[in-house]
Amino acid sequence: MKKKEKSIEIEVEREPESMLTKVKHKGVGKMSDRQLLVKMYEIFSPSGGEHAMVNFVSAYLTEKDIEHEIDSMGNIYCRNHIAGENRIIINAHMDTVASAPAKIVAEKTEDGDVHVKSSNNQVIGGDDKNGVFVALKLLTDKRIKQPLTILLCVA
Repeated sequence: MKKKEKSIEIEVEREPESMLTKVKHKGVGKMSDRQLLVKMYEIFSPSGGEHAMVNFVSAYLTEKDIEHEIDSMGNIYCRNHIAGENRIIINAHMDTVASAPAKIVAEKTEDGDVHVKSSNNQVIGGDDKNGVFVALKLLTDKRIKQPLTILLCVA
């Protein structure tokens, strides 16, 4: 039996004459993995303009009750639930090299996979929003017994 994903409403809008992304975050901590990744792809976060992505990740961490710090540049620092020495640092960056917002399309293939791509030839930010996604999943995975520090960088 296939589990039906709940629809989470995340509004991603752009000013008509601007490439800035406004994101209203509610329910980001309750998204499926696919929804989380696609929503991150939808956020326009060019180098130096990652404010919406920083806000989105912060909302996710807050909803997951994970303490985190954001420095004056926008870098996010946090740790997983395991105390101790010999921490492993997981690092990813939140910026992309896109010149304009991507129009995200998710298509189901004949074999049941889902391919996510841009319909307007813009970068979707797989490098390194996939890394941000992996860091967030490692951070929230209670099965992990290794102390982790997460550093999500801008620019």
